[in-house]
Formats: sequence, C-alpha cells, structure tokens
Amino acid sequence: MGAPAITAISDARWAEAQAGELAFWEAADRRQLARQLDRVYMQTLGITADTVRGRSVLDLGGGPLPLAALFALPVASYTVVDPLPVVEQLTYPMLRIVAPAETYFGPPVDEVWGYNVLQHVIDPAAVLRSAKEHGRLVRWFDWVDTPIEDHHPHSLSADWLREQFDGWRIVSDQRQAIPVGLSYPQSYIAIVAERPLTSN
Repeated sequence: MGAPAITAISDARWAEAQAGELAFWEAADRRQLARQLDRVYMQTLGITADTVRGRSVLDLGGGPLPLAALFALPVASYTVVDPLPVVEQLTYPMLRIVAPAETYFGPPVDEVWGYNVLQHVIDPAAVLRSAKEHGRLVRWFDWVDTPIEDHHPHSLSADWLREQFDGWRIVSDQRQAIPVGLSYPQSYIAIVAERPLTSN
C-alpha cells in the first residue's frame, strides 16, 4: 500500500513559503542554529573531508549557508541550487543557481546532497527525481512528521522518503529524534543511497 502521496503546491503557496523562509534566514540567531544543524547533517550523512574529497557535488536546496562552503570541504566542483538569495558573503568556489530545485537540469555528478529541503519545495517527489537523475550517490536528510506552517507547506513521513529510493542500494538509513532548540525534539531520516549499476 505504501505511504500516502505528497502533492505539489501552487505557485502562490510556494511564494508565501519562500517569504517565510527568507524571514527565518534574515535573523542572525537562526543562522547560528543552522550552523549547528549543519554539523548534524554532515555526521548523519557521512560527509567528511575524506569521504567527499575530489567529488563533484550538486547541492539541491543548499540554502544561504551550504555545507561544503561553510566547512570548506575539498570537493572537485560544487553546484548549489536554491531559490533564496545569499545572506552572508562566502568566498568558497561554487556555482550558485538561484532557482527551485524542481527546475534544475545539468550534467551528472558523483553526489547529490539534500538536507532540510523537502518541507519547503513545490513538489518533493520531483526534487528527489532530480536528485536521482543527476547523482550516482544521493545523501539526503529531512525532518519528518513536522507540522504544516507558513514556511513549511509539506509534512513528510520516513516511509514516504524511503519509498522514493526503491531499487537503489541503501548505504545508510538512520531515523532518530533530537533536540533542536525547540520546545520538542524533532525526528529526522537520513539516507545515503547508491544508484544500482543496471540503472541509467
């Protein structure tokens, strides 16, 4: 039977969500929280200087403080696709494309990353299709079972996200609840998945 489907939202609803998300990022204390969470994303997804050295990386929804730039990771190339403008100047070499992740089409890469993305997008399934089309390895972290809010138009389940990688080799699959500075712990799922050799 599977997890319930998640449907795309309207352009107007997405514009409302983006305005709420930009307001979030414009607060300096929120950016400090984001830096702390970036360490959680890296740990749960197995992202270290050694594991990504010399790799080409596509970061879908990397936000104003994308991981590789924030931690100066030694990747070969880094493309960040995100609709929000930069809120801090970063000197790290990257190609930044200001656009929704659903619309991106580019060359294949070694890895695609996503962390705290799918609550915010127009169509979560389309974003994950893009991730799987572009990368041989996908590292994906998202919060699950969260409430719908102005800047979070989607609520995901761990089962739904796992189903998006049916047929892929699951390298790592973690689910846990952690405190994130809110009044309640949030649950996440972190999946590292490898495209099967027989797939295009």
